[in-house]
Amino acid sequence: PYFSSMSVGDILQVDWNDANSNSVPDGYVDHTMIVTRKDSNGEIFLTYHSGANGIPVFEKSISTLLSLKPNARWYGWHLYTYLD
Repeated sequence: PYFSSMSVGDILQVDWNDANSNSVPDGYVDHTMIVTRKDSNGEIFLTYHSGANGIPVFEKSISTLLSLKPNARWYGWHLYTYLD
């Protein structure tokens, strides 16, 4: 996905390893995160509940995650609001 087109509140999912924990995507989503901030350059920051040792992670940049998991497959979901 084009990460800069995501907005606060959107969902980002990632497939970063196979069933044997190899760094090869296998078509199954491994983790789900929410966009909680976007800076003036369009970089998104993600918050999720299960970081290292089960500690929540607050506002980690997408560029950091991309550098840690360069082979991952990313799936973005834009949420819409419908008003009556």
